[in-house]
Amino acid sequence: MNFLRKVNRALDSFLRKACIALLVVFTLVVLLQIATRNYIKIPLDWTAEVSLLCFLWSVYLGSAVAIKSRSHYIIELVPAKYVLVNHLMNIFADIVIFVLIYVLVAGGIKFTEMGFARYCTSLPISMAWLFIVMPISGVAMFLFGIENLVDDFSKLKSLMGRSAAQ
Repeated sequence: MNFLRKVNRALDSFLRKACIALLVVFTLVVLLQIATRNYIKIPLDWTAEVSLLCFLWSVYLGSAVAIKSRSHYIIELVPAKYVLVNHLMNIFADIVIFVLIYVLVAGGIKFTEMGFARYCTSLPISMAWLFIVMPISGVAMFLFGIENLVDDFSKLKSLMGRSAAQ
């Protein structure tokens, strides 16, 4: 488990830096697009596709980071005083996330395969570059999800141990 934590820590750090870089590029490209279209009156066609590419990659990679830090939206169904039930709900949520990750990876692979046959209109790259982020982020989500699930089970185990001792 320590090896997975080290890998996840490094992956989390890399993804956070990649998201920051992608958002900076996205912002600069959109500003360039606005400036050239409105002030120079020469639209740059490639800016729309580059901004879309940066945006999609930052969203999907950021979603993986959000799973690692558990910062997705949470709906509290059970009051916090019911600690055991809340731990069980966390484990249930972790398992549901794995189902969604499977859909993301499987669908992302199919989209990527289809994308190799299509090309961007203004960039000399295949559309697969837009879609390959789905399985990549899905693998990162899977690794982060395993760590979260193990942590939740260890918290549940310690909670059960404490309640048995009382």
